Amino acid sequence: MVEQKSKKFVFNIDKESVSFVEGLSYEKKNSLVNKLLLEYREQYFKDKKNRDLINLVRKIFLIVLSVLAGIPLLIMAVNFCFDATVNSYSRMERNFERLFDEQKR
Repeated sequence: MVEQKSKKFVFNIDKESVSFVEGLSYEKKNSLVNKLLLEYREQYFKDKKNRDLINLVRKIFLIVLSVLAGIPLLIMAVNFCFDATVNSYSRMERNFERLFDEQKR
């Protein structure tokens, strides 16, 4: 791809600004447009950086909130499973004891 140094564009100017722009020399018009574009780009990228930062903070907040809510729920689920296993084992042990007691008689 051939690199271009500059390129011509056609712009529509609001009627309030037509007389001002017509009063400028060709160089000043170019300088004004390039300066405005540069300022716009700088502001655009600054705003984009701020939006990205805000989105990152939101994501971090949601992750932290999910972890803070999820860990206790995970602990409760593990505790429930452990209690169910222990209770099942205890019931099974009592059933075997009864079975062996009945067989001894």
